[in-house]
Amino acid sequence: MLAAQEQQRSSTFSEGEKVPARTWRNMPSFYNLTGSRCNGCSHLEFPKAAACRKCGSQDLSEHSFSGTGKIETYTIIRQPFNEEGMAEQLVCSSPYAIAIVRLDEGPMITAQLADCEAGEIAIGKPVKAVLRKISEGGDDGLIRYGYKFVLA
Repeated sequence: MLAAQEQQRSSTFSEGEKVPARTWRNMPSFYNLTGSRCNGCSHLEFPKAAACRKCGSQDLSEHSFSGTGKIETYTIIRQPFNEEGMAEQLVCSSPYAIAIVRLDEGPMITAQLADCEAGEIAIGKPVKAVLRKISEGGDDGLIRYGYKFVLA
C-alpha cells in the first residue's frame, strides 16, 4: 500500500523522469550542501561526483559543506517565470536574483538569493545557505524544499 501511495505522489525530477517523493526527499544535496571529497587529492566537488574531476580517482567520501561563501557573480531576473503550470508552483516572483556562489571550501554553485533587494547585492559579498520552499502544488501536491542563499 505504501509503495503504491509513493508511486502516486511522484515528482518530476529531470527530463520528464518520475522520482518517488520518498526518493526525492532522501537526496542529501537537495536539502544540505553535501558533496564529495577525493581521498586521493582532497579535491572537493558539489554535488556528489562519481569520480574526481581533478585526478580521476573514484575513491571519494561524502563531504558536508559549511554553507558559507561569497558571491562570484549574479544576475537579476526581471521576466516572470512563464512555463505553463509552473508559475503558480514556484515560490519566487520577479524580480529575483540568481548568483554563482563560491563556497568557502572552493566549489562554486548556482543558487537563488533570497531576502534581499537588488541594490543590496554585490560581487564579493558574503552569503550563507538557508533551507527554503522551492515550489508547491502541481499534480503530486508536494511541497519541495531546497537551499537558497541570503546575505550574511
